[in-house]
Amino acid sequence: MVVGVLSVDVRLYGPQSLKDKRSIIRGALTRIQNKFHIAASEVEFQDDWHRAGLGFSCVSNEAGHADSMMNSVLGFLESDPEMEIVDVFTETIHY
Repeated sequence: MVVGVLSVDVRLYGPQSLKDKRSIIRGALTRIQNKFHIAASEVEFQDDWHRAGLGFSCVSNEAGHADSMMNSVLGFLESDPEMEIVDVFTETIHY
């Protein structure tokens, strides 16, 4: 069993309140979960209007597949015009 983990810090330029930020983040996470069928959550900076820490994980039987999934999610986030990626951390864990 292989677990792929992706942590992404993003900067948001549009929100005028925490409610706006949460709407943007919730929409992005829902689209990612529906498209890639992986676990996704906001994990850091919940009270900062212009910054978010997002966490993603998937379970696979091959490390290559887990890496591919995390790269696909990262590409999806890079194409989102409402956010800019600041930092990325990826790890593949073998059990």
